[in-house]
Amino acid sequence: MSTTPHVRGMAYEGALVRAAVALQATRGADLEIEATFFIPRLASGEVWPWPNFLGLEGFLSRIRFAVDAAENVFYFGPQ
Repeated sequence: MSTTPHVRGMAYEGALVRAAVALQATRGADLEIEATFFIPRLASGEVWPWPNFLGLEGFLSRIRFAVDAAENVFYFGPQ
């Protein structure tokens, strides 16, 4: 699906793609979940200027999660 989202105020053309993401647990059970990725359409030699990030609607809304910033820990499980 072709789309043109705005990332940090700039419009980027690209495609939305569904794929499986495997979250590996250091304790407990691993989790595999379908997620939606944005793949930008870049010109030859162009580099994506932004870091990767997790989307709420495309990924995080499909799992239960918590973040402990003080311990730098991400907790997750099935919804």
